[in-house]
Amino acid sequence: MADYKRIRYEVRERIAEIKMIREPVNAIDMLLAEEVVDAYRRVRFDPEVR
Repeated sequence: MADYKRIRYEVRERIAEIKMIREPVNAIDMLLAEEVVDAYRRVRFDPEVR
């Protein structure tokens, strides 16, 4: 899942940043939860992220 709709995933200077973009209160729905889990997996297996 690389094309996210509910989060923003960025890597800068070997640091991954995962931001929720579900304004105005960042309510968690199933899609947001799935995207966060996917992003955590991405971070875990990316050797460029510390």
